[in-house]
Amino acid sequence: MGKRIFVEADYGQIEARVIAMASRDRVFTKALWDRYDVHMDWAERIAYAYPDRVGGKKNLTDKKVMKTFRGDVKNQWVFPLFFGATLYKVSNELGIPDEYLKDLYEEFWRTFEGVKSYQERMQREYKKNGYVECLTGRRRRAPLSYNQLINSPIQGTASDIVVDGMNRLSEMEVWDYQANLNIHDSLTFILDEDELEEHTEVIVKEMLGCKFPFINVPLTVEVSIGTENWQVMEEMGTFSSDEWLNFPARPDYV
Repeated sequence: MGKRIFVEADYGQIEARVIAMASRDRVFTKALWDRYDVHMDWAERIAYAYPDRVGGKKNLTDKKVMKTFRGDVKNQWVFPLFFGATLYKVSNELGIPDEYLKDLYEEFWRTFEGVKSYQERMQREYKKNGYVECLTGRRRRAPLSYNQLINSPIQGTASDIVVDGMNRLSEMEVWDYQANLNIHDSLTFILDEDELEEHTEVIVKEMLGCKFPFINVPLTVEVSIGTENWQVMEEMGTFSSDEWLNFPARPDYV
């Protein structure tokens, strides 16, 4: 037996992908298929509207500065809005007066009108039924806050996809494919270094092979390995279901 190493397989951007599945938003679905960087797009728009946020106009072309700001926009603008945040909330988080963001906020929802329609649909269904449903049919019942009724179907569906991958690996009844650790969207295995490539290929294919009928964008799995401990990992690669399994089919509407 060779050296035992950690292998972490993480579903990349799984909640973002579930938003596309739930909303069927044309622009966002197309962006995920085309590997378009939505976060940098909005980082540039916001930075040009309020250059002081990135240290002035001189930094608008600074790749390092804009990469850092992209992370802020991802976590303080794009995803918060997708999960029900208000203009006041995101402007406060970004540290930008809302008067500079009002037009961009309205443009954001014109762009992602499918996501906005999803949010409104969840409100109607919750008011009518007293619960919201994951795409798998699993329900979460009242009482729910506004953010919870929008978030729960997304986060719950993401969890179901992770569990589906873990279950199918478990059902293979091979000890090496039983996840040793599950944290949020990732599964971690302890594998023999001599069999790393063979076992990792099986794990990735099974995780990507989720066939829920609502999947309309590629699933991705990001693999990292480590020989010392779980906190010291080196990226091995990112693998996508459309390239590995030719699944799912690209929707006609994108």
